[in-house]
Amino acid sequence: MASYQRKYATGTGADIYINIPKAGSANHAISADWSPAAGDVKISKDGAAAGNIGTLPTAIAMGNSTIWKFVFTDSELTCAFLSVTVSDSATKAVDDTGFSIETYGNASALHAFDLDTALQSVSVTQWLGQAVAAVTVNGVPEVDVTHFNGAAGTFASGIPEVKVASLAAGSITAGVIADAAIDAATFAADVDAEILSYVIDDATRIDASALNTASVTTIPAILTDTAEIGAAGAGLSAVPWNASWDAEVESEATDALVAQNLDHLVKIAVDTNFATTVHADSVVGQIADNGAGFDRTTDSLEVLRDSLATATALATAQTSIDDLPTNAELSTALGTADDAVLTAINDLPTNAELATALGTADDAVLSAIAAVDTKIDTIDNFLDTEIADILTDTGTTLDDFIDNEIAAVLALLDDARTEPGQGAPPVNPDLATKIDYLYKWARNKKDNDGTVTNYYADNGTTVDQKQTTAESGGTVTVGEMATGL
Repeated sequence: MASYQRKYATGTGADIYINIPKAGSANHAISADWSPAAGDVKISKDGAAAGNIGTLPTAIAMGNSTIWKFVFTDSELTCAFLSVTVSDSATKAVDDTGFSIETYGNASALHAFDLDTALQSVSVTQWLGQAVAAVTVNGVPEVDVTHFNGAAGTFASGIPEVKVASLAAGSITAGVIADAAIDAATFAADVDAEILSYVIDDATRIDASALNTASVTTIPAILTDTAEIGAAGAGLSAVPWNASWDAEVESEATDALVAQNLDHLVKIAVDTNFATTVHADSVVGQIADNGAGFDRTTDSLEVLRDSLATATALATAQTSIDDLPTNAELSTALGTADDAVLTAINDLPTNAELATALGTADDAVLSAIAAVDTKIDTIDNFLDTEIADILTDTGTTLDDFIDNEIAAVLALLDDARTEPGQGAPPVNPDLATKIDYLYKWARNKKDNDGTVTNYYADNGTTVDQKQTTAESGGTVTVGEMATGL
């Protein structure tokens, strides 16, 4: 019986694939040979009573052969040893077979060792058959060393005594010495005296007499000056002004003004290129220039003042022109005008007379006339724009638009129309619909039984509309037209 290993209580990924021999044949059984039924496959956990497997095996075609897939649940693998048998009922389609599963990865499994874990935790209890000494720190093995290279070593309080016969060249460098490995605690008490003696008393390094002189005179003077300056220069707040600094300060201030073009404000002539004198995004640039460039002949304050006076005069003239009567007002006035008024109108100057008068007109008059012409152009452009928008919205040209409207009117007059159907006529339909009803009632069949007048459809059988008729005291009353239903 074949044996397989699967993780304890883990059905996922625990599928097993085997061949099952066909009964009385050297061939493997395929799905056409055997359809597993309940009871054909039994399992036993750790030798306990057998029971049916939870999921029956399924066939997977493999060319001319077949393998059978066995699936297991977590519960079925919660054991140390699982036995699986395959035994078909009477008239066997397959030979009896079976296999076993050994579990791992759990203290209750057959093998506690977890094969799925790449890094294992191992507890060592012996070295070469000898019991390991009790550890001082948990998780850290304790090792007793007695020899070096086969020779017995000397130890003092657990520290091996090492005698170095020689060191290789360059074996001791700053890179191999640990940070803070050498400090005051690791030196002998007199090491500082030895270093001092080596550095100072040697004539090739620092002369002790010179060092003493500097220590006595120069260093105290430096300390005195430093104390007068104070922390963060506090002692420098009352430094008296020195007249020799005037020229230097003035020069620095001038350089700063020139660097920012501020010297051009009063004393220095402006650069011929306004853009290089005043940056367009500076405050002055924003005030003087709208982005199109500054021109003193048109943008200076003096020119703007003169333009403002002209604009005021034009505005006054424009107000007078705006007060002129409209066409409608003229038509009304002329309609009631007497002969004297009409004579006055006829006395208005001709185009030639206007041309002669305009030839001697001043600039203010001409500007006012030009303003009127501009307004007329504005109105004309507005009408052109509105008409263009209408034509764009309708997707046609002006000629096409007019043709379409005329065609719609002609179609209304010339094309045949369907007669109104059954129902009460609307209260206020369009003219064409009203004519349709009148033509229908004049042409089609009608009848009256003394109380109701019926108006028929073209087929002569369907009553589309009807009116009630009543007589009282010699007065005949005809009701409102209603639906024929």
